[in-house]
Amino acid sequence: MRDLSSAKLEALGAKIRKRVEAIAGESGLRIEMIRRGRNEPALADGGIAGRIEATARGLGLGTMRMASGAGHDAQMMARVMPMGMVFVPSAGGVSHSPREWTEWEDCERGARVLREVVLGLAG
Repeated sequence: MRDLSSAKLEALGAKIRKRVEAIAGESGLRIEMIRRGRNEPALADGGIAGRIEATARGLGLGTMRMASGAGHDAQMMARVMPMGMVFVPSAGGVSHSPREWTEWEDCERGARVLREVVLGLAG
């Protein structure tokens, strides 16, 4: 399950647990749910997100703030330092799928933004 709100994740987990218990009762099964792990939602640092946007605009690129529902290294790094992510467009908005495709030019633009932001943060 993925969301930016811990409260929403807990509420959804409780709904799933309740439904699983109902299914177990209705079917005469014993169903055991075990939480194997939990990664807290991580929000991008506003300052870094602003730098990414300003850098992209400075390079003549459009920007759109968006949340990532995926688990990324950035989610773990946000525990120890400010974090931001550079996204590039995928054809048809398809992501995390074998059908995902991003034009090489967009990959290059994203890499330029990332390079400039990192160099700017490094001083």
